[in-house]
Amino acid sequence: MSPSTAVLTLVGFTAAVALFAVAAQGGDVSAHAATVNVDLHEWSVTPDVGSVEAGDVTFEAANTGSGEHELIVIRTDLAPAALPLTADGAEVDVSALDVIGEIEEVAPGLTQSATFTLAPGDYVLICNVPFHYEAGMTVAFTVSAPVEEAAPEVEAGPEDSPPAALPAAGGGGLAGAGDGGASAAHLRRCSRRCSRR
Repeated sequence: MSPSTAVLTLVGFTAAVALFAVAAQGGDVSAHAATVNVDLHEWSVTPDVGSVEAGDVTFEAANTGSGEHELIVIRTDLAPAALPLTADGAEVDVSALDVIGEIEEVAPGLTQSATFTLAPGDYVLICNVPFHYEAGMTVAFTVSAPVEEAAPEVEAGPEDSPPAALPAAGGGGLAGAGDGGASAAHLRRCSRRCSRR
């Protein structure tokens, strides 16, 4: 086995093992996992990142304030401050929105977590304890499409090189093919034979 063939075999084997390991765990090869730490405080919702790739996202909601808070993940194209409210104006009307998930009743000083599967798009994170949203506990959040990883490049070996070009016609043919004298003699003999017929 040539060195380059061995490299190609090793790369293929490694990729197959990786795919098998993911499949054995019941995962999706294209899915990405991420953790977002969210600080809940009077009167703000502050994630440590503003964007993640699509896939399973774990939100760690830490209540660093003095009152009870919660975290709701909403998929929407609306601005964070433009969500519809209930009739009394105390809360966001979540029944009119695409709520992906919620972490409820996080007491002061505690942290709770939950994992949600997020598709690419625009989201808003809010606290919907009465009047907390209107006080400013809302923030935009973005989920982007996963970035596909490029396949590794393998250098071509000697056997992968194109074959050498064949000699040009007439450059290396039969002996005498380019001999003008021999060709003329052959034509004279042919002429004499033809005239005798």
